Amino acid sequence: MKKYLYLIIISLCPLLCNAQTIKQEAIVKTHGRLDNNGNVKPGEYIADAIVELKNGTRIISDTNGFLAFSVSADKGYYIARVHKNGYKLADWDIINKLQYYNKAPLDILLENTEEKFEYERMIERKIRKNYHAQLYIMQERIDSLEKLKNKNLEYIRQLQDNLDKSYRLAEESIKESKRLRSYVLMPL
Repeated sequence: MKKYLYLIIISLCPLLCNAQTIKQEAIVKTHGRLDNNGNVKPGEYIADAIVELKNGTRIISDTNGFLAFSVSADKGYYIARVHKNGYKLADWDIINKLQYYNKAPLDILLENTEEKFEYERMIERKIRKNYHAQLYIMQERIDSLEKLKNKNLEYIRQLQDNLDKSYRLAEESIKESKRLRSYVLMPL
């Protein structure tokens, strides 16, 4: 009985060992971006990018940015480094982080340093242009309010002058009426 159990275990061992090693697929590409017109420009696949695992394995992406490497289904793996001349890793979260096998290909995102710089400059120019347009509108509003304020101040001054004139006329009328009353009350 022990002989048979031993033979069964020995015969299943290669199947169990093969089941634990799986090919993890990955795609190396750039982020999608907006172009000058606001349209989405899809990311590009990157050939010849080098992905190094912590166990020393080095894999190079093909012309479509595709690569695959063997991983243990239950133990996981660590990506130690990703590099390609003229590119920087965009997603640092994948470095030295325990990863497990996933049926979907792993996206490894790189950024073209020159394109990133140009994209940031384009965004900065748009922000500045928008800011200056808003600043111009606000300045126009301030100027129109200033003109309105000046017109209102003139109107208020006119009303004040009219009120002052009315007050002087009223005072003169009162003085005149007192003077007239004094004539009326005077004995003859």
